[in-house]
Amino acid sequence: MQKRILIILILSFFFSEIIAQTVSSNQIELKDFENKIYYLKSTGLPYTGIVQDTSQMGNLIGTGKLKDGKFFEYWEYQENEVKGIEWTFLNGKKKNRILYHPTGKIKSEINKNDDGILNFDREWNINGLLVKETTTKHFKHWYDNGQLKTECIKGSNLKMKTKCVNWDVNGNLTDSFEY
Repeated sequence: MQKRILIILILSFFFSEIIAQTVSSNQIELKDFENKIYYLKSTGLPYTGIVQDTSQMGNLIGTGKLKDGKFFEYWEYQENEVKGIEWTFLNGKKKNRILYHPTGKIKSEINKNDDGILNFDREWNINGLLVKETTTKHFKHWYDNGQLKTECIKGSNLKMKTKCVNWDVNGNLTDSFEY
Protein backbone atom coordinates (compact mmCIF):
# COMPACT_ATOMS: atom_id res chain seq x y z
CA MET A 1 0.00 0.00 0.00
CA GLN A 2 2.73 2.49 0.97
CA LYS A 3 4.65 1.54 -2.17
CA ARG A 4 1.64 2.45 -4.36
CA ILE A 5 1.24 5.81 -2.66
CA LEU A 6 4.94 6.55 -3.10
CA ILE A 7 4.76 5.65 -6.81
CA ILE A 8 1.68 7.86 -7.28
CA LEU A 9 3.41 10.78 -5.56
CA ILE A 10 6.54 10.38 -7.67
CA LEU A 11 4.54 10.11 -10.91
CA SER A 12 2.38 13.13 -10.03
CA PHE A 13 5.53 15.18 -9.39
CA PHE A 14 7.09 14.27 -12.76
CA PHE A 15 3.88 14.55 -14.79
CA SER A 16 2.34 17.61 -13.13
CA GLU A 17 3.49 19.84 -16.00
CA ILE A 18 2.04 17.43 -18.57
CA ILE A 19 -1.39 17.40 -16.95
CA ALA A 20 -1.47 21.16 -16.37
CA GLN A 21 -4.45 22.86 -17.93
CA THR A 22 -3.95 23.91 -21.58
CA VAL A 23 -6.06 26.65 -23.17
CA SER A 24 -5.87 28.75 -26.34
CA SER A 25 -5.04 32.46 -26.17
CA ASN A 26 -8.66 33.43 -26.88
CA GLN A 27 -9.60 31.85 -23.52
CA ILE A 28 -7.45 34.27 -21.50
CA GLU A 29 -7.39 38.05 -21.35
CA LEU A 30 -5.02 40.71 -20.06
CA LYS A 31 -6.97 42.62 -17.41
CA ASP A 32 -4.13 44.00 -15.28
CA PHE A 33 -2.04 45.89 -17.85
CA GLU A 34 0.37 47.41 -15.33
CA ASN A 35 1.38 44.06 -13.83
CA LYS A 36 0.79 42.07 -17.08
CA ILE A 37 -1.55 39.55 -15.45
CA TYR A 38 -3.73 37.33 -17.65
CA TYR A 39 -7.05 35.96 -16.44
CA LEU A 40 -8.97 32.89 -17.56
CA LYS A 41 -12.21 34.25 -19.05
CA SER A 42 -14.34 31.36 -17.76
CA THR A 43 -13.34 31.84 -14.10
CA GLY A 44 -12.14 35.43 -13.89
CA LEU A 45 -9.07 34.20 -11.98
CA PRO A 46 -5.36 34.70 -12.81
CA TYR A 47 -4.45 31.81 -15.10
CA THR A 48 -1.86 29.14 -14.27
CA GLY A 49 -1.11 26.62 -16.97
CA ILE A 50 -0.22 26.36 -20.63
CA VAL A 51 -1.47 28.53 -23.50
CA GLN A 52 -1.19 26.93 -26.91
CA ASP A 53 -2.30 28.16 -30.32
CA THR A 54 -2.44 26.41 -33.67
CA SER A 55 -3.06 27.61 -37.21
CA GLN A 56 -6.19 26.71 -39.19
CA MET A 57 -4.11 23.88 -40.69
CA GLY A 58 -3.41 22.55 -37.17
CA ASN A 59 0.26 23.62 -37.06
CA LEU A 60 1.62 24.84 -33.76
CA ILE A 61 2.01 28.65 -33.71
CA GLY A 62 2.84 29.42 -30.09
CA THR A 63 3.07 27.95 -26.61
CA GLY A 64 3.37 29.79 -23.32
CA LYS A 65 3.50 28.97 -19.65
CA LEU A 66 1.86 31.18 -17.03
CA LYS A 67 1.87 31.11 -13.25
CA ASP A 68 -0.57 33.27 -11.30
CA GLY A 69 -1.44 35.05 -14.55
CA LYS A 70 2.13 35.98 -15.50
CA PHE A 71 4.06 34.54 -18.41
CA PHE A 72 7.38 32.97 -17.49
CA GLU A 73 8.10 31.23 -20.83
CA TYR A 74 6.79 31.67 -24.35
CA TRP A 75 7.72 30.10 -27.71
CA GLU A 76 6.66 31.07 -31.23
CA TYR A 77 7.08 28.47 -33.95
CA GLN A 78 8.10 28.64 -37.59
CA GLU A 79 6.02 27.05 -40.37
CA ASN A 80 7.82 23.72 -39.88
CA GLU A 81 6.92 23.77 -36.15
CA VAL A 82 10.56 24.34 -35.23
CA LYS A 83 10.97 26.96 -32.53
CA GLY A 84 11.35 30.41 -34.07
CA ILE A 85 11.68 32.47 -30.92
CA GLU A 86 11.76 31.73 -27.20
CA TRP A 87 11.12 34.27 -24.46
CA THR A 88 11.63 34.01 -20.72
CA PHE A 89 9.99 36.50 -18.40
CA LEU A 90 10.61 37.99 -14.98
CA ASN A 91 7.54 39.33 -13.17
CA GLY A 92 5.59 39.13 -16.42
CA LYS A 93 8.09 41.24 -18.39
CA LYS A 94 10.30 39.94 -21.20
CA LYS A 95 13.79 39.19 -19.92
CA ASN A 96 15.69 36.86 -22.26
CA ARG A 97 15.20 36.01 -25.93
CA ILE A 98 16.50 33.24 -28.18
CA LEU A 99 15.90 33.44 -31.94
CA TYR A 100 16.31 30.28 -34.06
CA HIS A 101 17.37 29.60 -37.65
CA PRO A 102 14.86 27.53 -39.72
CA THR A 103 17.11 24.52 -39.06
CA GLY A 104 16.46 24.81 -35.32
CA LYS A 105 19.98 26.05 -34.47
CA ILE A 106 20.25 29.18 -32.34
CA LYS A 107 20.57 32.36 -34.41
CA SER A 108 20.78 34.93 -31.60
CA GLU A 109 20.39 35.21 -27.85
CA ILE A 110 19.83 38.22 -25.62
CA ASN A 111 20.33 37.67 -21.89
CA LYS A 112 19.63 40.28 -19.20
CA ASN A 113 20.11 40.26 -15.44
CA ASP A 114 17.18 40.63 -13.02
CA ASP A 115 17.48 44.44 -13.22
CA GLY A 116 17.05 44.34 -17.02
CA ILE A 117 20.70 45.19 -17.74
CA LEU A 118 22.27 43.35 -20.66
CA ASN A 119 24.52 40.41 -19.74
CA PHE A 120 25.17 39.51 -23.37
CA ASP A 121 23.81 39.67 -26.90
CA ARG A 122 25.19 36.94 -29.20
CA GLU A 123 24.61 35.99 -32.83
CA TRP A 124 25.53 32.78 -34.69
CA ASN A 125 25.57 32.01 -38.41
CA ILE A 126 23.60 29.13 -39.95
CA ASN A 127 26.60 26.81 -39.37
CA GLY A 128 26.61 27.50 -35.63
CA LEU A 129 29.72 29.74 -35.55
CA LEU A 130 29.57 32.75 -33.25
CA VAL A 131 29.68 35.92 -35.38
CA LYS A 132 28.88 38.74 -32.89
CA GLU A 133 28.97 39.19 -29.13
CA THR A 134 28.17 42.25 -27.07
CA THR A 135 28.47 42.50 -23.28
CA THR A 136 28.68 45.43 -20.90
CA LYS A 137 32.49 45.25 -21.25
CA HIS A 138 33.21 44.35 -24.88
CA PHE A 139 32.07 43.92 -28.47
CA LYS A 140 33.41 41.17 -30.75
CA HIS A 141 32.69 40.38 -34.39
CA TRP A 142 33.99 37.31 -36.28
CA TYR A 143 34.37 36.39 -39.95
CA ASP A 144 32.46 33.32 -41.17
CA ASN A 145 35.72 31.34 -41.03
CA GLY A 146 35.88 31.90 -37.25
CA GLN A 147 38.66 34.50 -37.39
CA LEU A 148 38.13 37.47 -35.08
CA LYS A 149 37.34 40.59 -37.16
CA THR A 150 36.84 43.31 -34.51
CA GLU A 151 37.24 43.52 -30.78
CA CYS A 152 36.36 46.59 -28.74
CA ILE A 153 36.94 46.76 -25.00
CA LYS A 154 34.83 49.42 -23.33
CA GLY A 155 36.42 51.85 -20.92
CA SER A 156 35.41 51.31 -17.31
CA ASN A 157 34.53 54.97 -16.79
CA LEU A 158 34.29 58.27 -18.70
CA LYS A 159 38.06 58.91 -18.45
CA MET A 160 38.99 55.53 -19.94
CA LYS A 161 38.42 55.30 -23.68
CA THR A 162 37.05 52.32 -25.58
CA LYS A 163 39.85 50.47 -27.40
CA CYS A 164 39.20 48.66 -30.69
CA VAL A 165 41.32 46.35 -32.83
CA ASN A 166 40.53 45.07 -36.35
CA TRP A 167 41.96 42.07 -38.22
CA ASP A 168 41.59 40.84 -41.79
CA VAL A 169 40.08 37.47 -42.69
CA ASN A 170 43.52 35.81 -42.28
CA GLY A 171 44.15 37.22 -38.79
CA ASN A 172 46.51 40.06 -39.77
CA LEU A 173 46.14 43.27 -37.73
CA THR A 174 44.65 46.01 -39.91
CA ASP A 175 43.71 48.79 -37.51
CA SER A 176 43.69 49.83 -33.89
CA PHE A 177 42.02 52.91 -32.41
CA GLU A 178 40.47 54.47 -29.30
CA TYR A 179 37.42 56.63 -28.88
